[in-house]
Amino acid sequence: MAEGANVIEIPLIEIAPTKTSWSSDRWRDQYTKLNMWNQTSFSKIAYFDGDAFPFHPVDELFDLAAPQRCNEDLLDEFDRPYAREICNYVFAGVPLVAKPEEGVNGGLLIFKPETRMHQRLIRLAPQIDKYDNLLMEQSLLEWAFAPIGPFPARQLERRWNGVFPQAHEEHALNVVHQKIWNKDYEKEGLHWMTRVWDESWMELNQFYQSKEFEQLRKKNGLRPA
Repeated sequence: MAEGANVIEIPLIEIAPTKTSWSSDRWRDQYTKLNMWNQTSFSKIAYFDGDAFPFHPVDELFDLAAPQRCNEDLLDEFDRPYAREICNYVFAGVPLVAKPEEGVNGGLLIFKPETRMHQRLIRLAPQIDKYDNLLMEQSLLEWAFAPIGPFPARQLERRWNGVFPQAHEEHALNVVHQKIWNKDYEKEGLHWMTRVWDESWMELNQFYQSKEFEQLRKKNGLRPA
């Protein structure tokens, strides 16, 4: 907030997966992402996972994620009455690394908040017998926006969500989706990635220790003047 960000808390969604793994507990609140579709004061939202880092400007994402028209013939009985509202949708991301034909990676998404789409996702989420919920909301979004369904995702180039970055991609990725603070990746030739973390971390620390930051906190009412 002291840096000028609007901080909006969204309600928690708790859905327990029937399939579990070492990471299921760590991911237990991931379905809360779905409540972003209810933030209808925004025309579009660009969502980034906590380990998806912009290395270059990302404003272009909003233009690349152009509106689409759904396939009304494939709408189910719940959505068909609201075709006029729900069918003009936006949902875009970078294809999954292992199975690009099945959907996009949920670590970076661009979408249009819309009440009926929010209701649709909330309705589908508990139906964990219909999708492989080992990966929780990732699997749900693959199903809800499947290429053969009524709302296929628009696929963007890899440079917008570089999952498992490679040593030769130093200047190729606008968004690096990796734990860039992990020095172990330097063994894979990713010194360029960890260097960005080190430099940015130092810059942030210097800012938070500065008089400028104290003044911003006072201005926003977070500290007594």
